[in-house]
Amino acid sequence: MPARLPAACVSRSAKVNRLQQVRFAGNWYSVPPRYVGQVVTVRVYVFRVEIAWQDQEITSQSRSYGREEEVLDLHHLVERLVELEPMVRVLVKQQFPETIGALEFMPAVSQYQRAYE
Repeated sequence: MPARLPAACVSRSAKVNRLQQVRFAGNWYSVPPRYVGQVVTVRVYVFRVEIAWQDQEITSQSRSYGREEEVLDLHHLVERLVELEPMVRVLVKQQFPETIGALEFMPAVSQYQRAYE
């Protein structure tokens, strides 16, 4: 018997797309926005999917056995929303000035993201 058993998973490389996702077996899994464009390792176990960059795990999510499903982690989306806040404010102010008050939720998003870190 070997000293160490092999991992009980399928391992593949994948490039993170501009929507912060990698694809495996017909489904999409979210990744933190700082990894867009990077090649990551996707390790797929029976019940979970782990995604690593340079041998460091960056996310772990439940595995989907459906087709064309998106498995999203809210924290990844909030992180991206916080990054885009300044640009969103400028665009709304320029193109939809009457709706600027609708952006009042943004400070709460930033607080949520800081609490998560």
